[in-house]
Amino acid sequence: MLLKGIHQLRQKSWRVYARGYVNYGYWLLLSAGNIFQTMMEKFLVPESMRQLKDLCYLAFRTFECTVILPSTLTNKLHQMQLLDFGNHSNGQIWEFTLDNLMNLRYIICENLDCPNIGRLISLQALPSSRFTVRNEHGYEIKQLKDLNKLRGSLTIYGLENVKSKEEAVVANIGAKDQLKELKLEWGDDGTRCSSEVEAEVGLRPPVGLEELIISGYKSSRNLDWMVGKQNGGPENLQKLVLFGWSQPGSCPELEAFLHLRVLWLGHCRWDTLPASIEHLTSLKELEIEGCLNIRSLPTLPRSLEKFSVAYCSGEFTKSCQTVRHPNWQKIKHIPDQRFEDPACKTVILFSTFFVS
Repeated sequence: MLLKGIHQLRQKSWRVYARGYVNYGYWLLLSAGNIFQTMMEKFLVPESMRQLKDLCYLAFRTFECTVILPSTLTNKLHQMQLLDFGNHSNGQIWEFTLDNLMNLRYIICENLDCPNIGRLISLQALPSSRFTVRNEHGYEIKQLKDLNKLRGSLTIYGLENVKSKEEAVVANIGAKDQLKELKLEWGDDGTRCSSEVEAEVGLRPPVGLEELIISGYKSSRNLDWMVGKQNGGPENLQKLVLFGWSQPGSCPELEAFLHLRVLWLGHCRWDTLPASIEHLTSLKELEIEGCLNIRSLPTLPRSLEKFSVAYCSGEFTKSCQTVRHPNWQKIKHIPDQRFEDPACKTVILFSTFFVS
């Protein structure tokens, strides 16, 4: 039966590039036989493939192509664990009854358009490790609700399209406890209503997270799980990146992240850093880039080994290098200091001299 199904595939202008068994499952790699002549835009996976009931790995090798997987086919491929379109391809899946691929763990594709991906509850990684929230059916943030086997890294774009705390809570981000890296990104839709402000509160990340990036956050309200030890934030966070925060005033307190080792602040409107940074006694690196309003530093932890300032105000950059200036006094114990002058755009490596 397997050979018959493969023979019929050869008649569809696709050739079977390789096949075999792995982990007691069948895998199949399809490559476009005459793709250079036809520049195929759509490929209908033939019904004959339903005979490959043990198929666990199906790969396509072609240029940009829309793959049509009929529902009558996916009804039979219950053992499918990996769909591979290649790392440099664009793919779309049409007529794809996802409910039947309950064992699918990975989809490899640089750009994949696949609605209702939340039905693939065995997924361990999203395509390109990212999910974009849209104001379209099948692309809501609730699609993430049951994807609790995700591991490694995850980026969530389009969070400006989450309009309420209830929507955010349904995504159940905190239950994805095998994630190590998480990026939350808000775009700019030009509006911020009160319900949107509440939405961020429901995006509490997993407790075991090691790296967190928050980009484009616009609310005047600080995230409660960031500013308190008892609020359920990531307890063992190693790296925190805050980029493009638009609220004025001080950077939020970071006392919840006692094990933080790297803190990177970029293009935010704050004028001061939090006083609690002194208590981050595991912090090794502090980098500040493009924060034009910062003029002074709080007391910094003695654990710091690297301090970097780039594209900040000239006044602030100069003060950090001026002997006996209060800012210089607060960083003089740090062995590795780097300053990028906003005017000449050159990196200045500053060796620490202890001047009494």
